[in-house]
Amino acid sequence: MLEEFKANETPFREALRRVFSELRIEKAGVPECGVPVEGVSPSKRFWRTKRAQFSKDYRSKYGGLSRTLSFVEPNTATTPIELHRIAVSMEKTIKAMTRKAARAVGGKADFGPGGKSAVKSLKSLSDKVLKRKRILGEVGDSLRSTILVENMKDVKGAVQSVRNTIGKFGGKVSVIDDKYAKFVKSGYGAVHLDVVFKTPAGQIIRAEVQVHVRNVWAVKEKSHAIYEVIRTRYKRVPGRYTEQSTKMFMERMEKALIAKMLKLLGLYKH
Repeated sequence: MLEEFKANETPFREALRRVFSELRIEKAGVPECGVPVEGVSPSKRFWRTKRAQFSKDYRSKYGGLSRTLSFVEPNTATTPIELHRIAVSMEKTIKAMTRKAARAVGGKADFGPGGKSAVKSLKSLSDKVLKRKRILGEVGDSLRSTILVENMKDVKGAVQSVRNTIGKFGGKVSVIDDKYAKFVKSGYGAVHLDVVFKTPAGQIIRAEVQVHVRNVWAVKEKSHAIYEVIRTRYKRVPGRYTEQSTKMFMERMEKALIAKMLKLLGLYKH
């Protein structure tokens, strides 16, 4: 889908409309048109309050899963190229571990489109270190995977399944970050596990395993696709889309994402 957006023959407006259609947000419009999102209050505060209420209810019901289990060892690699090489060598390992952990709880393992995103590209790793000034030893997502579960009640079981499984593959869970239990103004929710693998050669590589409720994850993926369209394509049409109109559009998308997520989780039914 995103490749289609990037094609020169696909108009920016039409690309956005297609994604909105897939999200079933029929009256969303595009940046300059000012049409409100169907079923979404004009008040950003309203939806952020709803998101905060969800986190409170979630903590009350599930307790929250965040905790630090052990010291997070840094990557052994000293260059982006070396880190990428180690990640490639461990791709089969994280995939096998994630599939086994997911099967144990009736979930599904996901590694991005075509199963090809378990390893971050060398370009992305280099950009993260050189342009964003990240310390190489602290890069935690050169290797990544996702477990999708059907219901919120299954999230805790998936996290425990990873903890039970990863040791058999030379890894361990260091930190559990439960973003469902936190207020995130964008509406994002998931549990992120910072994990560490030790290669057969004794090298250390940090990785990330995410646990998502399937339907909420699908919304998040689509909203990220829209963000990529705006971030890359809108800049190539000088004068057509102003910074202000794009900001308004992103605020509208934020409310739409929160609304969709809360409806899927059963907190907001109107």
